[in-house]
Amino acid sequence: MNTDFRVSIGLTSNPKTIKLMRRCGDRSFFCLVKLWGWVAQYKPEGDLSGMDDESIEIAAGWTGDEGAFVGQLSAVGFLDGESGSYKLHDWEEHNPWAAGANARSEAASKAGKASAAKRAEKTGVKSTDSNGASTERQRSFNERSTDSNGASTPSPSPSPSPNTTPPPSAHAREADQSTPDQTAPPYSMTPDWQPSEFFPPLAETAGFKPPPLDELEPALREFRAYWLTQNRMRTAHEWDLAFIKALRNGFAAPRGKPKNNKNFDRKQTLSPRQKYMEDVGNLLEAMDATANNGRTTSIGQIAQPLPGVGPQLEHAGKAGL
Repeated sequence: MNTDFRVSIGLTSNPKTIKLMRRCGDRSFFCLVKLWGWVAQYKPEGDLSGMDDESIEIAAGWTGDEGAFVGQLSAVGFLDGESGSYKLHDWEEHNPWAAGANARSEAASKAGKASAAKRAEKTGVKSTDSNGASTERQRSFNERSTDSNGASTPSPSPSPSPNTTPPPSAHAREADQSTPDQTAPPYSMTPDWQPSEFFPPLAETAGFKPPPLDELEPALREFRAYWLTQNRMRTAHEWDLAFIKALRNGFAAPRGKPKNNKNFDRKQTLSPRQKYMEDVGNLLEAMDATANNGRTTSIGQIAQPLPGVGPQLEHAGKAGL
């Protein structure tokens, strides 16, 4: 997996960069670099095929109008191709080392297998049968167990007792098939991640009854957006548990007004962290509106309806943060 990628020193003065920032704002520059970092880690060959525009914008950390950032990336020339089959423009030319990550991984795997084969040849263990026993060792054992006349010699110890354990019942087999595979390999969060088939019964076992998955789409988008920025590997079972925990803690609470509920208050679905971030967003919008009207107002005056937010931002401003 890549840990870095190259950026040209002329990126900030590149006409593509200037056009992108004029059309999408200064934050688009950060989102562009963030997208490149995500590609170097998860799509090292620069091929974004299979990702829709929203998934690309989530990977880039874009929070503006949906489709605006990807549309301008394509318009100015940072993306080649069409929606659903985009590729980063000249990625392999500008980042040959990052683009070769998969090839290096495959080469290392082949070299490891070749080295293991040589060691096995030196030790006389050439292959294994279907039960995992070495055929070479099995042949040696057979030779030692046969006398000079070809008759089999008795076993040095009594034969083990026959296995009297009854085969598993049909109910036991069904139960085993309904249990998540704990040995499955872990993987990083993906833009199109969905809970596994074991999510509903797992949630009920944890004492939490989530709504249907089609009503959890906003929560899923928030959950994916957060974990796409974290270098975390989990199994499917562990990702299900993490999503359940997030829902119970209100971190990824579904947004929107439920049907047939006139008394619904959306803020009741938000965690304290989400309420705080929403208040901060409202405060920043108020500051922008004040600046546009040509008035000078302190943060504390604007944040009077937002207890606790104004003093913290006032302190951050004085500290130069």
